[in-house]
Amino acid sequence: MRPARARPGAVFVENFGNNKGGGILAQGASGVRLSGVTFAGNVTRTAGAGVSASDSARMIAVNSLFVGNTATVGNGDGGAASLEDIATAVLTNCTVADNVANRNGGGIAVLGSGEVTVQNSVLYGNSDGLNGAPVAGGNTSAQQLYVNPVSAASATVTHSVVEGGFAGPNLSGDPLFVRTPSPGDGDWETPGDNDYGVLRLRSGSPVIDAGDNTADLDAGGPGVETIADVATDLDGGPRLLDDPATADTGIGSAPIVDIGAYERDLLIFADGFESGDATAWSATTP
Repeated sequence: MRPARARPGAVFVENFGNNKGGGILAQGASGVRLSGVTFAGNVTRTAGAGVSASDSARMIAVNSLFVGNTATVGNGDGGAASLEDIATAVLTNCTVADNVANRNGGGIAVLGSGEVTVQNSVLYGNSDGLNGAPVAGGNTSAQQLYVNPVSAASATVTHSVVEGGFAGPNLSGDPLFVRTPSPGDGDWETPGDNDYGVLRLRSGSPVIDAGDNTADLDAGGPGVETIADVATDLDGGPRLLDDPATADTGIGSAPIVDIGAYERDLLIFADGFESGDATAWSATTP
């Protein structure tokens, strides 16, 4: 089994917001910095089951995980996170997977005239009501990241995985998680049978050594701190590890950061099992 490590950040699991922000609600000119934070199974009736930011709030998220969060009722937008008004966000090395919105943006919804910057991150397996089933074939990329087409909303996505594709130097294929999340009965709102999966990477994942070491965590804000300045991943292991079996396709000098919240663990045991593939975790612990 993988050696135990302490998560460097907080865990928001199965909280409920009657309106916005099942996990965190940021309003006004507030700022929220998330480092190594997990949001799993949170529920809100309207927007941003994990994080809702409005007015001129700004969210910075690094090495963070959003999984199984649900914006459920009527105008439910942004299963993982929502931005309204002129709120902005920067997500670097985050994993946003299998979140659900009743209306737009199962992953992230940019609803007002704000901007989201996504770097070295995975947006995969998220779903919503408007861009999904009612549309022939569905609009897969909008289910991962919805950008309001009638406002001045914008999104910049680089060196990331967006299921369905997104303009820029990005990937769209399966990131090969160790275990895919599952809501059990089909509804994340009944937490007793939720399996938040193991969102670390299997060998052969296309996201290994594929990120950008120069990604600015504040995307042009005051000071320059890059992902290369971050010591650990979400699991508390080294943030930059080179996989000798994988060609470097990212930006920077080796070791190149992996895409997503977790760095591929290269620890090999005498029995031949790779820790990243053989890890045993509780079904309710992401």
